[in-house]
Amino acid sequence: MGQPIPASHPHLIAPGEVTPGISYTEYEARRRQLLDRLPDNSLALVFGHRLHFKATHVFYPFHQNSDFLYLTGFNEPDAIFMLEKSSALPQGHQLSLFVLPQDPHSEKWEGPRAGLEGVKQHFGSYQAYNYKDFSSHLYKVCRQLETASASGTSCPVYADLPTELVVDSPPHQAQTMFGELGITLHKLSPMIQNLRLYKSAAEVKLMQKAGDISALAFRRVMAESCRCPTEHHITALFDYECQWNGGEEMAYVPVVAGGANALSLHYVQNNQLLSSGDLILLDGGTSYRHYASDVTRTWPVGGTFSQPQAELYSAVLRVQKACMALCTEDAGLSLNQIHWRSVALLKEELWSLGWQATQEEIDNVLYPHHIGHYLGIDVHDTLDISRSLKLKDGMVITIEPGIYVPYDDRFPEQYQGIGIRIEDNLVIGKSEAIILSRSVPKEIDEIETACHAEQKKQ
Repeated sequence: MGQPIPASHPHLIAPGEVTPGISYTEYEARRRQLLDRLPDNSLALVFGHRLHFKATHVFYPFHQNSDFLYLTGFNEPDAIFMLEKSSALPQGHQLSLFVLPQDPHSEKWEGPRAGLEGVKQHFGSYQAYNYKDFSSHLYKVCRQLETASASGTSCPVYADLPTELVVDSPPHQAQTMFGELGITLHKLSPMIQNLRLYKSAAEVKLMQKAGDISALAFRRVMAESCRCPTEHHITALFDYECQWNGGEEMAYVPVVAGGANALSLHYVQNNQLLSSGDLILLDGGTSYRHYASDVTRTWPVGGTFSQPQAELYSAVLRVQKACMALCTEDAGLSLNQIHWRSVALLKEELWSLGWQATQEEIDNVLYPHHIGHYLGIDVHDTLDISRSLKLKDGMVITIEPGIYVPYDDRFPEQYQGIGIRIEDNLVIGKSEAIILSRSVPKEIDEIETACHAEQKKQ
């Protein structure tokens, strides 16, 4: 088998689970929810990702299509999920999975594959087919659904074709066939992402573990930062601590920005020298069992905030806390509404410090990003879902206000060059949110204590 199963990896996955922490029953329920949303005599297709290469024979670590993973749990490249819905079928529907067959020569180089029999044994009630047979099978299914349709018209197909189509690959063949048969293609991702938006108890448990692992890494790098000469050392230590404590990989390329580098929101060079008088901003998190953590903290390299740093940090922290208090279903707000509240609160905080910042300066210079986003399998999860949707029980979001003060005479000199962001991960509840990143130091006294932890041991 090309991924952990209970027989081979009992330390990672329990009996009854398809992937670590997620049961066969839960995957089956996800597919049933998708089936219920499809019209009769229709077809849904999800294309798994291909293996991508850095150079000839040098491949990147494989990362599965998140919608495909959510529905199947199958984590090998070159696979396709097919769901037929028709009253003409014995059970009203048919599940099929197209995968690479077992092949001794390929597996000698690339490792084991599930193959057709492995799919049937471990992944659910699928018909399993060779990946190369997808095109001929698709043609037959489309014709059958057309015959079953009362109007005799072509069946609606719900799918999201890969953005980069390889000539003569199954997705490319499907695109050609749809044109020849006059089939209208509908986007499937919004339908799946409406399911992914609401996390189950099992998913929250995995995301909590991702948050706990990230917290251990944050505490370690805070304690060691005064002894780390460069941003690179912080990056390496954070990655190491996440993996040592059970994380699988960085959920995204971390931002490790010392001093004025924090003014660039997605600074990822992570190679500059650190200065003891500067702040360091770390935006990072681990992926655990395919679920992401996304946390940001800002702390002094030398372990103690200066007065201007502490004033700005406290201002951002008060904004964040006020916004987090609004993150419940009962509050009846959307992420967009909470964002505009954060902008108003930040303006009040700056004016209390004696600034004369205009709304335009806050929106375009000092705080140019959104308060947050949805979080799940992907860091920026369910991108097809509007942030104007009111928050509901089971959603997971980030709340991450910040301030980035350029070297510009419009702003007080003592604050110039300071970049601060504070980000936490929250599970929305009816009247209260669960903070998945609550173990990461955030108050000024907590941060300074964490930064001096190693010194106190000596």
